[in-house]
Amino acid sequence: MAISCAHGATMPDVRESPTCSDMLSMPEQAAAGHRDIRPDDLLGLRDIGPRWRPSQEVFSAISPDGSRMAFFLTRGDPQNNSECRTLVSIPLDGKGKALILDSGGEPIYDLLNIRGIAGDYGYPSVNRPQYSPDGRWIAYLRREKASTQLWIARSDGGGAEQLTHMPDDVELVAWSDDGASVLFATRPSLNAARDAMTKEGQSGFLYDRRMVPFNSSTPALAEDPVYAGFALSLPSRRLRPASAKEREKLIPLPAADTTAFRLLRAKSGSGAGAWTVKDDMKRWMAPISLWAERGGKAWRCPDTPCTGDEMNSLFGLWWSASGKDVLFMRRSGQGNSQTSLMRWRPGALRAETVFSTENLLVGCQISGRLLLCARETSTEPRRIVAFDTRTGRERVIFDPNPQFAGVRLGKVERLQWRGADGVESFGDLVLPPSYEQGRRLPLIVVQYRTRGFLRGGVGDEYPIQLFAARGYAVLSVENPPPFYLRLGDRGWTTWKEAERDNVHAAHERTNVLSSLTTGVQMVIDRGIADPSRIGITGLSDGAATVQFALIHSRLFSAAALSSMGSDSQMMVYGGPALIEERARMGFPLYDPPFDNEGKAHWKATSLAFNPDLPKVPLLMQLADHEYMLGLETYTVLRNHRWPLELYSFPGEYHLKTQAAHRAAIYRRNLAWFDYWLRGLHDPELASDVYERWDKLAREAGRVPDSDIQPALQPDLHIEQGHDAPVIDRAKSGLPRGDHPQ
Repeated sequence: MAISCAHGATMPDVRESPTCSDMLSMPEQAAAGHRDIRPDDLLGLRDIGPRWRPSQEVFSAISPDGSRMAFFLTRGDPQNNSECRTLVSIPLDGKGKALILDSGGEPIYDLLNIRGIAGDYGYPSVNRPQYSPDGRWIAYLRREKASTQLWIARSDGGGAEQLTHMPDDVELVAWSDDGASVLFATRPSLNAARDAMTKEGQSGFLYDRRMVPFNSSTPALAEDPVYAGFALSLPSRRLRPASAKEREKLIPLPAADTTAFRLLRAKSGSGAGAWTVKDDMKRWMAPISLWAERGGKAWRCPDTPCTGDEMNSLFGLWWSASGKDVLFMRRSGQGNSQTSLMRWRPGALRAETVFSTENLLVGCQISGRLLLCARETSTEPRRIVAFDTRTGRERVIFDPNPQFAGVRLGKVERLQWRGADGVESFGDLVLPPSYEQGRRLPLIVVQYRTRGFLRGGVGDEYPIQLFAARGYAVLSVENPPPFYLRLGDRGWTTWKEAERDNVHAAHERTNVLSSLTTGVQMVIDRGIADPSRIGITGLSDGAATVQFALIHSRLFSAAALSSMGSDSQMMVYGGPALIEERARMGFPLYDPPFDNEGKAHWKATSLAFNPDLPKVPLLMQLADHEYMLGLETYTVLRNHRWPLELYSFPGEYHLKTQAAHRAAIYRRNLAWFDYWLRGLHDPELASDVYERWDKLAREAGRVPDSDIQPALQPDLHIEQGHDAPVIDRAKSGLPRGDHPQ
């Protein structure tokens, strides 16, 4: 049964798991690495806060006295295709007891403003809890039976209750200054729009920019940012419209002055201000700088770490506990592979580095001298940690998965390289726990972010450590900076204008493939990867890279895709709004048989225009709200006897979220590469699976590879051909990427 998701998205009916009573039951930490990893070790992780959100978004709340932190803890349950969701409170001194304040509810997803219409992406809402000023209560959102409402819980664990029964979903929550009222906001226009759409359907829907055919045959809602604000008195339970001052607190608007836009703001206890400013709001890549005001004087930080732009800006801005220094975070290191906490005293010429780390830090907040963050390392899931903002020393406050330390993991090594054009990037190489030096392994490439815990790449569909445990080397790669950055500021007013330079002549796809293959070559040169058995995987931008790689390289022997969107029929089934946007970016309109420019573009980027290439086994596991975008490639390639399989997952969007689906995707991806790269069968899979795959192999004239070591290792070539932009480092004399030997 489908339910209406928060903010209007239609999402699957994911109910609370019946096995949620142990969300804070912490088993004794097992001896480190005593057993091999299993799928449930990843699928059953307790996650702090939402995944797939920007690093700077804060999803936890600190109590007014600074003693505790509240946030949501979730865990998938594949067996019941459900999810445990609990609101927890933890002590920040590490001495008290963690509490469950509420348990239950359905996932809440954001309805994103995409091209002016409300788009479904399976994107989890932040749902940050809010402490009352006296610290006795916590307000938050909870979704039950397709309705998101305001709830409050006692901060001491004494119970929780639903406060509102609004006809519209509650989306925003805050407290009045005196703590006597809870403030919240809804968007009544969304339900009105749904009612109007139902009526419109009685006479037929006009095909206009609201239509996104690959997602639905019903028009999408127009994005409406207008909120209705309310105040609910706790003592009397009376509801009234929020005042103008309360609306400003509940629905904050970015402050602006006559010269620039304040992108980040922070205020000290004494009222001193700090902010970042974009020099020219009409130029998308205009410089961003850090300012502070103390004692009636404004200071600009002149040091390089205090500056940035839209693609590499500061995130997180606070005053130190003393009120003398400004603290901020930014990316640093090769390819921006590190995160640094910086300190700057207004008036000083230099900013100091408090610490730098390759670990992922998200949702950071300041409490006194402490910087509190959720932290992930490459081998450790998310934990709550505290950094001393003077010394940079770190301590763990809360680990929701102590049992994970008992899992034997593959060794992880951070690799750094420069692509053929000198662009810096990085990746993480993961080897089997018992890897024997000198033995070449099949390699799996996972895209296209490699910050934090190495779970399954973007979208979490390619379980990195499970592949390593089965005898693969895995290279988890970070995309390099976009191609257009090397062009300098060309006066673009939006990222879409800059994207046109990326799309032209497939510059960005070439940029990404050059970086990726440099990393792969590095692993081959070290005697680790068997170049005849390399698989590539990807979702979203990573899926576009997979297609481009199979067209322009003969390096990859098997592939798996989690989404599509690089084919010409994207310019049909994407709908009028997407077509208009992509055309402005330089994508050819769908106009077969296409002019020379159109043919060249699709020949360079779409497998459907290249069916005569060597037949690479390709697994497509797509959301049912996107699978239509894969039918052109599937149909054309199957007509040419490519070994393909396509699966559609019901009730899923761009990011697949259902626990049972994630489990099935994990297993099938592992089995697919085992079959094509190693000649292995999973005895727990149904026999008809291998009957189908054997038939695909016979039709394609393919013999699945085996684990027998090849006598000769072929060179890496990215070949010329097909009237498309190419990378041909090995044969054309173009410079090879640089990496340490």
